[in-house]
Amino acid sequence: MVSPKLSKEKLEGLVAGCLDLYESYGFNLLKVLETPPADVHFSISSDTPSDEELSEEEKKEIEKQKEAERKEEELRQKKESEKNKKRREKISEYRRKGREKDSYKALKPLKLLDPTSYEYLKRNNIRRICSGKSFLEKMFRIIREKVKQKQSENKLFPALKHSFFLAPTFSEMLVEYMREKNMESKDVYEAANIDRRLFSKILSDTYYQPSKEVAIYLCFALRLNIDEAVDFLATAGYSLSKSIISDIVVEYLIRTGIYNIEDIQEVVDEIRKLVKLESDD
Repeated sequence: MVSPKLSKEKLEGLVAGCLDLYESYGFNLLKVLETPPADVHFSISSDTPSDEELSEEEKKEIEKQKEAERKEEELRQKKESEKNKKRREKISEYRRKGREKDSYKALKPLKLLDPTSYEYLKRNNIRRICSGKSFLEKMFRIIREKVKQKQSENKLFPALKHSFFLAPTFSEMLVEYMREKNMESKDVYEAANIDRRLFSKILSDTYYQPSKEVAIYLCFALRLNIDEAVDFLATAGYSLSKSIISDIVVEYLIRTGIYNIEDIQEVVDEIRKLVKLESDD
């Protein structure tokens, strides 16, 4: 089932929110457009005659060509500067109008915990071990104690009890989330807009490695919150980058509770139109 396209009002609000979130991570689209073009240096061939070998007329002709090229380059840079100025004004105006829409939500930057930090260990209920043993011995002891504790509490994923992996795989996490949210296989692969055979392969192969696109679509289908989505993607070896605008769009939609996968490409395409390098004729 194809979802209806976003209205112009809603799209403007979502785009403005994504751009503001992108900027909050320190990546300014306007700053990128203000970056001047790099200087180009040309190497002079050894076959080029020296100034002493040239006649006065040839020297004047070369100077005239250089002057024409210099004026042409100045004109090109002036046009590029004017085009960038118009583009910056267009983006600023777009964001100003978008902030007035109901679909706009101002989000604070997401703070991801460092796996080695105390906050991460505390959130994941991993206590520190202060002994004279090596780091690996400490970590294996932590893991063994944690697994033993979860097995005794019967909180460990059933599929993980006989697994050699120290953490649940992508497939095991998928099964667990489906069970937790009372979702059937058909509900998930239809919502994620992926092929039934591919979904069946993910479920049947415990160590299946999906593409990042499929992993994100499944996050939307399962309606995961941002913490769950980040952990879910991590089991497949992926993350939401703070410097990639499409990942910022995914993060923004998840954090605002919008789980329509068609909206991802629509918002990304709208942002690309704003910052396209072609002329705005």
